[in-house]
Amino acid sequence: MDKKIIIVGAGASGVAAATKLVSNGFKHVTILEAGNRIGGRINTIPFGANVVDMGAQWCHGEKGNVVYEMAKDKNVLAHSNEDDFLTTYVRSDGEEISIELSKKLSAFNIQIYESLDNEDEKTSYQGSYGNYFAKKFKEALSTEEFKEVNTELAHECYDAFHKMINSLDGANSWFDTSCNAHEYENCDGDFNLNWKDKGYVTVFDLLQNKIPEGESSKPVIDIIPLINFNKDVLKIVYNQPDGPIKIECKDGSSYSADHVICTVSLGVLKERNLNMFEPLLPLWKFNAIDGMMIGTVDKIYLEFDKPFWNEDWNGFSILWKLEQLKLVRADPINGDWLEGLIGFYRFNPLQPNVICGWIVGEKAQKMELKSDADVKAGAEKILRMFLRQWNIPNAKTMVRSMWQSNPLFRGSYSNYTLKAEALGASCQKLAEPINDSNGKPVVQFAGEATSAKYYSCVHGAVESGWREADRLIDLYKPSNSVGQHWSNHSRNSSSYSADHVICTIPLGVLKERHLHLFEPILPLSKFTNIDGLSFGTVDKIFLEFDKPFWSSDWDDFSILWKLQQLEEVHEDPINGVWLDVYLAAMLSILSNQMYYAFGSLV
Repeated sequence: MDKKIIIVGAGASGVAAATKLVSNGFKHVTILEAGNRIGGRINTIPFGANVVDMGAQWCHGEKGNVVYEMAKDKNVLAHSNEDDFLTTYVRSDGEEISIELSKKLSAFNIQIYESLDNEDEKTSYQGSYGNYFAKKFKEALSTEEFKEVNTELAHECYDAFHKMINSLDGANSWFDTSCNAHEYENCDGDFNLNWKDKGYVTVFDLLQNKIPEGESSKPVIDIIPLINFNKDVLKIVYNQPDGPIKIECKDGSSYSADHVICTVSLGVLKERNLNMFEPLLPLWKFNAIDGMMIGTVDKIYLEFDKPFWNEDWNGFSILWKLEQLKLVRADPINGDWLEGLIGFYRFNPLQPNVICGWIVGEKAQKMELKSDADVKAGAEKILRMFLRQWNIPNAKTMVRSMWQSNPLFRGSYSNYTLKAEALGASCQKLAEPINDSNGKPVVQFAGEATSAKYYSCVHGAVESGWREADRLIDLYKPSNSVGQHWSNHSRNSSSYSADHVICTIPLGVLKERHLHLFEPILPLSKFTNIDGLSFGTVDKIFLEFDKPFWSSDWDDFSILWKLQQLEEVHEDPINGVWLDVYLAAMLSILSNQMYYAFGSLV
């Protein structure tokens, strides 16, 4: 295939698109990466005794997870132990909440969070997740189960839950986050599969078929030669009459292409879209970018010479009391971010001397502006304040993520907001390509934020890259053979060939014939859409009389059946199966000789 494809970004979606295009015969694929490494928001670095992931860390789920499907038979994933994530809540005065109450509080938090998976809950509450949680939290505190949680502790837990949920959602505030997650799904199975001693960067070897799987191994697709590093794209000039797309980079270099797949983060799109695309993106695309949200979730890794903790200690989650919160806020160096910390946790048995702190939202953004020395000192201060039973030494080394302040990302991962609801913004609209006057995609979009079912996740990013590659593969491959099955229903068995087929037959015909109409069978996603939508029947009956039997001021009537007459109608041997029009039957004058009947049959 001689078409030139430019992919902007060498993250999970960009590499997924490139490998799929190359494996399907596209010979002119180029990736322009603004940074000096592959990976995007997957960033595995050496630290401590092994490696740490500064961004994506766990493979979330098994069923329906394309990352898991690639990895499951290659001995690169390890299952989590539920006890590994069992931590206690500790108050800022050093008081440790009992393990029983800590379990109860954690389970309660997740229970409310997951309750929105219930369709009735999701559709019955139209507002922010913060308001939804506040309502459920207040209801729970009035029950016997939580009688030991006094007003002060309740306030502390509410603040802790706010930060924890924001870290799950990639939100800066749960009062911005919509309760309606739309089509989002969690993949069933182990939600915290870890990458053993290699880190999440392993997924790029999987995408390139670099991890053998015996006799069924696929040819290696080495995408490194396709990547031009340090190519920060400033402008994409598209829709040029009879001309290629032009891509201009910060270093003065330029490229031309027949198609561009843009995989930059939602944060970069938000910051640059008005200057990045020429002409301006259409309003519907701008609204999709403007309405969706990307939050900040950061990590702080601390390495010690040896553990200061016990073997059975997994970490702690932070509860702030007002006295210590006042002291922390008065810190002249770190007082503007320390209270944003969620907690510190052990995370990998291969890192026996390392713990990881999590921080989210605006406080994380302020942390990013501090020096490494100040962040390290601030983290050590928090450990000593909360874990007063131990003599905590200074950390040996520290490393932290800075996703929002990095101009190549401007955030961690995406979520739905109330603003998105108001603007009609969605992942689907983020995913829609910009087409030329002939309907051909010229600028396409991929990345986790464009995945309707798995936004915020790596498997969503990978699927989105494959989706956009498939868009081009389908555009240029020979069309499906639909003629033969269709012609079987006509008197003459004629057939036709075409480069493209536009199928406009009614949904009812698709429901009845699609398994035989298309060869090969349509993909499951298309089958699900056909099968899931409903196609009803609405008929009309026109009656003409020699002259009106009605008066001039009569317009129509609606039918109400009494049981006695309904029983009589049902006994009609010819028309009893349809005469009881249930919902409505409207009779309206169309002329002096005619009236119109409209009904819906149940």
